[in-house]
Amino acid sequence: MISRMSLNLEQLVGEIRALPHEVKAELLDRVWMDDHGGQTPAHAQAWSVTVQRRIAEIEQGGARLIPLDEALAQARQRLHR
Repeated sequence: MISRMSLNLEQLVGEIRALPHEVKAELLDRVWMDDHGGQTPAHAQAWSVTVQRRIAEIEQGGARLIPLDEALAQARQRLHR
């Protein structure tokens, strides 16, 4: 399959990097799901319910949002304990 591609790997990576964030996220999600067996309808439904619940918590002010820089600092600190 690779031999029929008109782009080499570096060109492909460059093209992907130029995509908008949302498109890259969708592409990576699709590739990941294809390579790892996809998602059953039950799992997709459960995840959808979880996402909707979390969105509602955020919108109602019931969730404490952490800025990315702070979350990464906390993660690094926990990894280096």
